[in-house]
Amino acid sequence: MRVRNLILFTALLTALPAFAQREPVLKQIDVPHNYYYREMYLPQLTTGPSSVAWWPDSKSVVYSMGGTLWRQALDSPIATQLTDGPGYHYQPDVSPDGQWIVFTAYENDGLEVRVLHVASGRITPLTSGGAVNLDARFSPDGQRIIALHGPAKDGKDAGRGVIRAWYRGRPQQEPAVFTEHKGTPRAVAISRDCKWLLSAGDDHALRVWRLPD
Repeated sequence: MRVRNLILFTALLTALPAFAQREPVLKQIDVPHNYYYREMYLPQLTTGPSSVAWWPDSKSVVYSMGGTLWRQALDSPIATQLTDGPGYHYQPDVSPDGQWIVFTAYENDGLEVRVLHVASGRITPLTSGGAVNLDARFSPDGQRIIALHGPAKDGKDAGRGVIRAWYRGRPQQEPAVFTEHKGTPRAVAISRDCKWLLSAGDDHALRVWRLPD
């Protein structure tokens, strides 16, 4: 028994460096205690529903399940699949008119913002480049899309989290960028009149921004 235990202990010690050297997904996440960030803030692939959002008529919902988006009426046991790759799709939000869904897509080792046109199934990319973009959502009037972006590693915004705001009708236009948070922005909210942005971040600060017209 002692010999067997010694062999098992030696095998475990030999395996430890392999575990320590295993590279995590999304290596671009460069924040203190990034394992907490991964567990608490990154969307997870699930076999059941997650990341749910209401449809504007409050009669159905949209959710992520198995890496794709689904719509289901509250009075029906049947769900309709809305997306099917590429990548895994999370964190949906529906525009007030019900014509568009913004969501986060895990593609090419990055989390990117995508917009789905519900009627046609066409998906338009808003971001690219392998960054970490989270919690994309529509403004109450449906004209803007807001998303959180992890802290920049270099350039004039190094070490600062970024919040971006796009006009829905101008996807090719450069978004408005807000960069005053030191570290990672964690939450964002848009005022009902769509003129103001409220954000919270790792710098223990609440910040209020005026959205451009």
